[in-house]
Amino acid sequence: MADLPSGPILHFGTTAQRTALSSTALSEGQLAYDQQTNQHYRWDGTAWDIVMGEGFEEVQVGGNTGTAVTLVMSGDVGAVKTYTVTGNCTFTMPSGLTSGVAISFTLILTDSGGPRNITFTGVLWPGGADPTAMSAASAVDIFTFFTINGGTTWYGFTSGTGMAT
Repeated sequence: MADLPSGPILHFGTTAQRTALSSTALSEGQLAYDQQTNQHYRWDGTAWDIVMGEGFEEVQVGGNTGTAVTLVMSGDVGAVKTYTVTGNCTFTMPSGLTSGVAISFTLILTDSGGPRNITFTGVLWPGGADPTAMSAASAVDIFTFFTINGGTTWYGFTSGTGMAT
């Protein structure tokens, strides 16, 4: 693999070459571009994490909701979040993020036996109308959110409701 002469070390090569680097002395934060997968990876000190590439995003599987979920944004992980809604649920939006940077994520909810009432804290919706209920068991609802002020205000959009699985 070829290294750039200055700045952060960026490795270019195949999946096998990137994987072979894992057994060498890598420093946390080094980057690799995998020419087979067309994805960028970042070495976290123990493993390669996907950081960007050809429209791919890592999915954070949140499991069952219960009645309350606090959503978290963590670096490059979690731009798409999935949960199974197991009860009427309040989702608390991420906060304390970097202001002046656009941050967005997609939330995919599958109802386990609804209908269920869902609410979101600190979200402005088009027309001021909050989505309130999932329609039926096994239905999938998809929402997209973004903020530009560190999570003080979130803008929410319903991308799809009652999608059959």
